[in-house]
Amino acid sequence: MNEFWSVRRDIQDDFRFVYLGVRNTWTPLHADVYQSYSWSVNICGEKRWWFFPPGEEKKLCAFNNGRMPMDVRNLPLESTGAAYFLIVQHPGQAVFVPSGWYHQVVNVVCLRALAGINFWEFFILLKYILLTRWPNRNICLPLSSTLQPAQCDDDPDELSRLERVIDAELLDCLQNDTDTLRSLLQNPCSWRDEIQGSGVELVEHKLPHWIRLHDFTSVLQIITLFLKHPVVELLKSISENPLNKYLTVL
Repeated sequence: MNEFWSVRRDIQDDFRFVYLGVRNTWTPLHADVYQSYSWSVNICGEKRWWFFPPGEEKKLCAFNNGRMPMDVRNLPLESTGAAYFLIVQHPGQAVFVPSGWYHQVVNVVCLRALAGINFWEFFILLKYILLTRWPNRNICLPLSSTLQPAQCDDDPDELSRLERVIDAELLDCLQNDTDTLRSLLQNPCSWRDEIQGSGVELVEHKLPHWIRLHDFTSVLQIITLFLKHPVVELLKSISENPLNKYLTVL
């Protein structure tokens, strides 16, 4: 997500978070939103993490009368049959939180927490990822240079201007490569199929392509679900421009 902020000229910001909290505060069992992944670095204090690989949460639900438990400390985990990792994070240590892994965190000593999200900005970020990961074009646009021309009268701010540039480029890609788009929507795990049976040398050679394809298909699914969500439609959270209309009917 921080890659997106590098092309933002209207604001100096990023998608990092600072966590603060007193002893025994905790985050219930969950998987991070938008299939995101992250690094968590401890400045001070200690945190206890429970990590469950994808699919293991189903065993927790089955053991908990079909409901996802909020606090795994209330469960006899060994009896659930679920595989998990339990770690204690000390000051100066970094923990990687993989996409799709359910996890729970408890502050062993004093910490703090602060977080937030703007859905309009996040939607522009999704479109930026879609554009820069386009599988059939080696696109890595220097969008900051694209923003040099004079601002249009319809652009109230720099972010609106950035969205206009991204939308124009992305709409061009969509209209000229619809077959690729529909194919990936029908088989979003095609990148995984390509990996299976590949030798080590091929994996190393193709890894950048697979990562781009993974990012592209993941974001494509999120965007299509987001645009068709009844709450988004009710609140009119997304403007009805040509690009968004095109994405909605995919």
